[in-house]
Amino acid sequence: MGSIPVITWEPWLTDFDAESYPHLRKVENRDKGGMADVAKGEYDTYIQNWADDARSTGRPIFIRLGHEMNDPYRYPWGPHNNSAKNFIAAWRHVHNLFVGAGATNVIWIWSPHLAYGYFDAFYPGNEFVDFVGVGTLNYGNVAQWSKWWTFKEIFGKYYAELAAFKKPIMLTELGCLAAGGDRSKWFEEAFA
Repeated sequence: MGSIPVITWEPWLTDFDAESYPHLRKVENRDKGGMADVAKGEYDTYIQNWADDARSTGRPIFIRLGHEMNDPYRYPWGPHNNSAKNFIAAWRHVHNLFVGAGATNVIWIWSPHLAYGYFDAFYPGNEFVDFVGVGTLNYGNVAQWSKWWTFKEIFGKYYAELAAFKKPIMLTELGCLAAGGDRSKWFEEAFA
């Protein structure tokens, strides 16, 4: 159909079973410092299989690896378990395994959470990133922490900071709930 798949590849390290991967740390200990383990090659067999499969497609594939890595609450690969330095080392290691496998058809999307900043600290480097991915989600007033935000308030105020990386910017998540405002108008203004 002419489309290019975008894969959000989440490093849920606790999902690896001990029987198939006996060398890994116990499940309850895998998230703390888990990105350092990725960088050290503990997951290379799995990653290498992905790289080989990606190469064999012979087609472009976007991979959005470990998105929102700067969010200290949501995902186990975030800063509550891993340093920015270890995230970057893991990213570069995975990227280099793909390049080494000849999977140069993969297009790498680095996708931080806009609200948590520290973009520079978590950026893997120009040679390891092809696109900056941005999630722009308006949750309206469904939760205590949320309110009705415009597209410009969510994405627009970070645009200059993200554009400074001199990479194309892609909206990797885009959505708006109807609670708290006019959803149709939100999308109309976003596309404008």
